[in-house]
Amino acid sequence: MKLTVHDHALIHALHYLISAPWDEREGHIDMVLSILRDVLPGVSRGNPALAPMVALSEQMLSVRGDIACLYPNIRHACHAWHRLRLAAAWEHINEGSR
Repeated sequence: MKLTVHDHALIHALHYLISAPWDEREGHIDMVLSILRDVLPGVSRGNPALAPMVALSEQMLSVRGDIACLYPNIRHACHAWHRLRLAAAWEHINEGSR
């Protein structure tokens, strides 16, 4: 399934939360949450690989207060996404060499 610009924004917003230095991340959480509010309606709900990130984003938007407790889950979902994409790319490369 081809990713939409909304899908990309979702992925990058969550990846930013787990990769940015703590002091920088804390200063931009409101911006990331605002982006997620805007992009979630346009995210591809039919893509099962995005489902964990969609669910976490919805959970983040429903939390009142600190969302730091969700960072391990966000990290896990992002790493799962990257593993999946790496495997797909590697498979594509191997198919091309046959």
